[in-house]
Amino acid sequence: MDTSDAPTTRVVYHEIPAPGEPPYSNIVALFFLVVFFLGSYLLNRAFHSAPKLWIVFLDWAETTRPGSETQEATGKARQTGPANWMDIDSLSDAEMKEVMEKMQLIKSNAIRLKQEAKQRMAEIQHELQYVAGMH
Repeated sequence: MDTSDAPTTRVVYHEIPAPGEPPYSNIVALFFLVVFFLGSYLLNRAFHSAPKLWIVFLDWAETTRPGSETQEATGKARQTGPANWMDIDSLSDAEMKEVMEKMQLIKSNAIRLKQEAKQRMAEIQHELQYVAGMH
């Protein structure tokens, strides 16, 4: 018997859910898969934008805290009197030594403040480079 001319039938197999398994379990699994990847994407975006948002938050917190205003903005302007000029030629040795100590103290404070300003500027430059590198 020649079966080459016989009509062919296609068999389509349909997966039958296991007993007790709801028929929509594939849709639920697909939903959880989409939620998982969407959550991963949002978490990734939040992680990468966190440093920038943290800097923005710190700036906001610093400018809104009480007492952050400068004295010039809130206080009265100070009135200064005329300078008290000193006749150096008429000073005794003890007075001259005292004046020199005061001048040395002023100089050391100025040098210390200059070093602190330099260090703070370096920190600010580093922070700016970090923020610029995030874009």
